[in-house]
Amino acid sequence: MGWINEMDFSGKYVSTKNRKEYIDKLWNDGKKFQVLKSSMVGTTYYAAVAELDQQQEVKQVFATTALTSYEDREFSYKEMDEHAIPACCDCPVGILKLLTPTDDQNANQWRKNCATYHRAKQLLKQAEKNGNTINACHHDLFFDKGCKKWLETDNQSYYVRRKDILDNNFIVIA
Repeated sequence: MGWINEMDFSGKYVSTKNRKEYIDKLWNDGKKFQVLKSSMVGTTYYAAVAELDQQQEVKQVFATTALTSYEDREFSYKEMDEHAIPACCDCPVGILKLLTPTDDQNANQWRKNCATYHRAKQLLKQAEKNGNTINACHHDLFFDKGCKKWLETDNQSYYVRRKDILDNNFIVIA
């Protein structure tokens, strides 16, 4: 599925808060779906959404994401639920904890990707704090006392940000 674009002459979608509120309203239809918790991570929207039955009881809680963009007064977003295995996997833990168990292999794979992301983030924080060396994608990653990360490869040293490591799916081995 592609991106949905809307012209924004009022400038109301510029902030991430407004983007979050807008997408929350799309899901909160009052009949079939209700957003239990949502958050913006950068420009990516994440939410735990309850699917309701006819008696307004929760049938299941699933995750949804939306990539958002704002350029030249045009607000754009692309929604995907966890069943599509979105590439973005830095969903907040608080949202992941609200999800109900599922038999869907794709949803379980995405949840596993999110868990791996958060474990890697924890390992990187610990390595930064302790000034350790870790192995990332078969390359040594050194941390100095200033929490700078240096990737050693082919006798070259490169400065790397934590976000770069996590966003590029480095495998972190403590």
